[in-house]
Amino acid sequence: MTKINSKMIYISEGEPKELSNFLEHDLPDCMKILTNGGVIIFPTETLYGLGVDIKNDTALEKLLRLKNRPANMPIAVALSGLEQARALVELTELSMKVIQQCMLKPVTILLPAKNHVSIKLTGTSNLLGLRFPDNKVTAAILDHFGPITATSANLHRTSDPTTIEPAVDQFGDNVDMYIDTGPCRFGKPSTVLDVSGETIKIIRDGACTRAELEDCLRGN
Repeated sequence: MTKINSKMIYISEGEPKELSNFLEHDLPDCMKILTNGGVIIFPTETLYGLGVDIKNDTALEKLLRLKNRPANMPIAVALSGLEQARALVELTELSMKVIQQCMLKPVTILLPAKNHVSIKLTGTSNLLGLRFPDNKVTAAILDHFGPITATSANLHRTSDPTTIEPAVDQFGDNVDMYIDTGPCRFGKPSTVLDVSGETIKIIRDGACTRAELEDCLRGN
């Protein structure tokens, strides 16, 4: 792995003492980085994510440059729960049901974005992808800071970042903070659901199987 000067944090997600130490000593630095338009790489249950403040257009532009990603492609957003979603997307009875029953599954939920949401997040569509990462460290960041971008932590069209090492090699000191909780549990992209209409459409198969999705929608 490339040697870097950026802040690198190693946490065992299942160790309460390590999580407590992160909350006390490292979370304030993370908040400061995001507030000042910086970039973090953070863990989820699917892949490592590249995070910036979704309200900061300069930070969003920096993210696109880092990934070498076309500006017309949408960027998913990581959130902590339904209340954060209400501020960003138009909700229906169906979409609220999907969020409430499937938010801790490895899915991205596409919904119509509200007018104030940056076009840099929606791309050429008016849909915003919502992710609710099932990772205690990332959940703490989202609870304290609010929504951040959740695009995968890799250069455009390169291999999925299932561990943090490839991200460090690709981005080096261009990222301000790396948070490493080990290999991602699923190690594959999320399943993408379009819930912008009256039915649920699977846009991309991924970590949540169709059987698991049907099961959670039944409330099991």
